[in-house]
Amino acid sequence: MVRPSLRSGKREIRKTPKKRYKYIEVKKKHNKARCALCGAILHGVARGSPTEVRKLSKTERRPSRPYAGQLCTRCLTRKIVNATKNL
Repeated sequence: MVRPSLRSGKREIRKTPKKRYKYIEVKKKHNKARCALCGAILHGVARGSPTEVRKLSKTERRPSRPYAGQLCTRCLTRKIVNATKNL
């Protein structure tokens, strides 16, 4: 068991199948994925630990478009427009 001073998670009381009450440590929520340029929250990207996300199918993990999971749609359109202007 971890020393009380080193505990960082919250605990809550749950009833076990044997009708006893027990403290269970609640896992913290993982942060939402953010855009690399502007920092906006990315939509359609899975939120969870790496092991949880790895178990999902590829289409559930992130959208299927260029720079999915790294750039938001606004930054992506801006990047595409600038790339076509420079041609």
